[in-house]
Amino acid sequence: DQMTVFPSLQNRDGRIPIAISNHDVTDLQGLSTVPALAFGTWRTYQADPQISFLNEVYDSLCRNIEWWYAHRQPRDDGVFGFAHGQEGSGDDHPRADEGSGALRGGMKHFLSPDACGFILMEMHCLARMADVLGRTQDQTQWRLRIDALNRRTREVCHDPGDNLFYDVDIASGQFRRNISPWHFVPLWAGIPMERALVQDMIRRHLLGKLMGRAPFPIVSRDDPA
Repeated sequence: DQMTVFPSLQNRDGRIPIAISNHDVTDLQGLSTVPALAFGTWRTYQADPQISFLNEVYDSLCRNIEWWYAHRQPRDDGVFGFAHGQEGSGDDHPRADEGSGALRGGMKHFLSPDACGFILMEMHCLARMADVLGRTQDQTQWRLRIDALNRRTREVCHDPGDNLFYDVDIASGQFRRNISPWHFVPLWAGIPMERALVQDMIRRHLLGKLMGRAPFPIVSRDDPA
């Protein structure tokens, strides 16, 4: 039901709100839910393959991705960022907070490899839906966008020296060199990389710096936070 409820609450501009509540959610106005609804929709379809379900939500999910392209590319250069910690995937990570200490407002200052990764996965799922629905032109367009975003994510967010995806400060263009599980989202989204680089990234950073007694901690073991 959630996969049909969320699109039904979509704004005219394509944004699917992060919160609709009788309580005061003023600080969340204008924010979007995390871009993972197409992924959830596709997984639901895989479990219960009803084409009528895809037909019901597909156009809405497409409009939502168009909203992300229009409103969450801070430099208009094909790379995405979140406007708020709760819009993103790791709002409890120190990266989400302002330097002043304000909670969850810091993510608007940088481009995010996890934002790019989530959009990549959304478009992979939309391309699969388009194939099922016989929307050949749509499928072609999604594939073109996937290729472009794969390329831009590697060009902008991947540091070849460290072999890791980093946040990128919008003002300076410099990497923000912290590590969290969210920095591996492009791998989850299937970004094309040489096998040796993927293995090195997982062994050296995910297993070597994050994993310990607590699996997938919010920060790496050597992070001063």
